[in-house]
Amino acid sequence: VDFEALGFDEETREQMLQQLNVLIASFLMDGLDFFGGVPSYTEAGGEMLGRSSAVETFEFIEKYLLDAIPHLPVKTELGAKETGSINRAVAAALLARLYFNANAYIGQDMFNEAAVISQEIIDGKYGNYALDSDWTNIFGFDNETSPEIIWSVPSENSYLETDGTIWDRMVPYNYRDYLGGLDRSGS
Repeated sequence: VDFEALGFDEETREQMLQQLNVLIASFLMDGLDFFGGVPSYTEAGGEMLGRSSAVETFEFIEKYLLDAIPHLPVKTELGAKETGSINRAVAAALLARLYFNANAYIGQDMFNEAAVISQEIIDGKYGNYALDSDWTNIFGFDNETSPEIIWSVPSENSYLETDGTIWDRMVPYNYRDYLGGLDRSGS
């Protein structure tokens, strides 16, 4: 990507690249969960790598997250609409999750490290978040404005759809009329 041709300044470029690194770390953590050590690539197009040890994978993920945190944007407005961007709190929460599971991953107890990062998230070090006034709001149709959501992935498929499966075939053709005329609720 030619960031200069697109008109992005250096700070925006760095934020975008670090968001991608957090995504990589998240996917690698899934791999660590499912398989233990996984290959740790630092660039595309190279030769195929063998499987890394669980410790090497853990350290690779940790480095990606620690390197990314200072370069990511901070959410400043409590309850601002989530856009799917990866903020500092996302990387911090993933790092806390990595440390929380360190005993299972690498046989090392890192609960204290997980607790410190979790408390820092609560204290607002990584952005402005708070518990929602109603716990059901984070599961509702307007959850993108919940002050509790740290990372969301916006999707139009969230409006009473089930990814094109058989929802519409299981109910009468005019069922939305019985549900108060809900917008985007099928046929």
